[in-house]
Amino acid sequence: MACPKCVEIPESHSFTHFGKFGEANLFYTAPARVLDYKESEQKIVNFKMHLDTAKGSPWIWVFDCGEMQFKHYSSMNYTRRLAQILTNEHEPYLQAIWIIRPNAWLKTTLKFLQSIFKSVLLSKVEIKEGEKLELYMKLEKLGLPTKQLQWLGQVIGQKADQALPLLN
Repeated sequence: MACPKCVEIPESHSFTHFGKFGEANLFYTAPARVLDYKESEQKIVNFKMHLDTAKGSPWIWVFDCGEMQFKHYSSMNYTRRLAQILTNEHEPYLQAIWIIRPNAWLKTTLKFLQSIFKSVLLSKVEIKEGEKLELYMKLEKLGLPTKQLQWLGQVIGQKADQALPLLN
């Protein structure tokens, strides 16, 4: 179920199901594609509604850092709250978090967190670097199905202000 804000304005948040990888559902998030980037308690509640759509079966979160600007970066407090939700409610289901097109801010934050915390959630983070073609080839080598590869390729080739391609 989409959150009330996304029912009203679909681009408020970014959490799109785009197929399967084996038994795991694939969900795509891109902070640069959201209209609601202001942090608040209500945003946590709303985004939890999106996360809850993945609960109950294996899933992989593809987190795209492409075109992120400073306004899209989350505070440590907000990130901690999302991590708590993922740890407490999704740990048995969340198979991996694939970070694509990572930026320096995210890489630094991850290195810092991994140096001071040992957690199952952090161990699921995998950085997938490379430009469009290189990234496509890496994901293809992992065995990502063609339909999902093509969808991601289209997304990566677009500007953040363009609508996501339709899933066929």
